[in-house]
Amino acid sequence: MNQRRPTSGLAAASSETLIHSHNRVGAPFFRGGGTQRRALSASKIDSSADVRTNQRLLRGVALLFALVLLSTSVRAEVHPVGEIRQAAEQFLIQELGVTDSEKDVSIEIGQLDNRLRLAPCTDGLEARFPPGGRRDGNTAVHIQCAGPVTWQLYVPATVERYAQVLVANRTLPRQHTLSAGDLRFQRIETSRHAGSYHEEKDALIGQQTRRSIRPGQIIGTQHVSPREIISRGQRVTILAESGSIAIRMQGEALENGTLGERIRVKNASSGRVVEGEIQASGHIRVAL
Repeated sequence: MNQRRPTSGLAAASSETLIHSHNRVGAPFFRGGGTQRRALSASKIDSSADVRTNQRLLRGVALLFALVLLSTSVRAEVHPVGEIRQAAEQFLIQELGVTDSEKDVSIEIGQLDNRLRLAPCTDGLEARFPPGGRRDGNTAVHIQCAGPVTWQLYVPATVERYAQVLVANRTLPRQHTLSAGDLRFQRIETSRHAGSYHEEKDALIGQQTRRSIRPGQIIGTQHVSPREIISRGQRVTILAESGSIAIRMQGEALENGTLGERIRVKNASSGRVVEGEIQASGHIRVAL
C-alpha cells in the first residue's frame, strides 16, 4: 500500500502538470483564434467596401457615357447654324451674279445666335429676298426649310457695291456745257449712294449744268440737262416733210429748247404759230 502512494502522487502530479500545461498551451490558442476571426471579419468588411466603391465608379462611368451619348444625340438633331449662313451667302452670290474675280461687290453675312435649336432640314434650304428687300446695302435673306419640318428665319447681310463714277474735275458754273476735261473717274460705294451717277463720259459730254458743281462732286442726272440748242427769239428754219415732198420756211422760236424737244415757232411769212420737234441740224420739223 505504501509503495503505491508515490505512484499515485506521481500520477496526480503528472495529471496536474498536464492540466496546467494544457491551460498554458490552450489559452494562447483560443486567444489566437479570436484574433483571426476578427481579422477575417475586417477583411470581409474591407472587401464589401471595395465592391461598393467599384459599383459607384461603374455607375458614374455609365452615367457619364449616357450623358455623352445624349449630348451627341442632341447635337445631331440640331441644324448647323453655319449651313444656314452659307445658304444665304450662296443665294446672294448667284442672285447678284458675283464671280470669284469680282472686286466691286462685297458680301458679308451677319451672325446668328448659336443658341438656335432648329430641327434638321433634310429636304434642303430655300432662300429668297423678303418682300421689299434691298439688293444693296443692309438687307436680309429669307431662309426656309423645305421639309420634313417647317421653320424659317431671316439672315442679316450687307452687300457693298463699288463702281468708277464720274465726278467734277473742277468747279463747274451753272449753264456750263460739259467737256471731257471737266470730268474724272472716282471709285465710290454705290450701294450707299442715294442719288444717280454716270459711268460713261459720253452720257455727260455736251450736257449743260443746271447749277454750280463743286470739285469731286458726283454728277447725277439731277445736275445736268440737255444743252439748249434753240433760244427764244432765235431765227429758225421750219421743215415740213411728207414722203418725197419737203417744204422749208423761215420762222421764229417762241421758247428755248433742247434736242428732240417740241417747241412753238411762228411762221415768218404767215404769222401762224405751229409746234415742231427740234432736230440735230437745228431745224424745227412740223407735220405737213
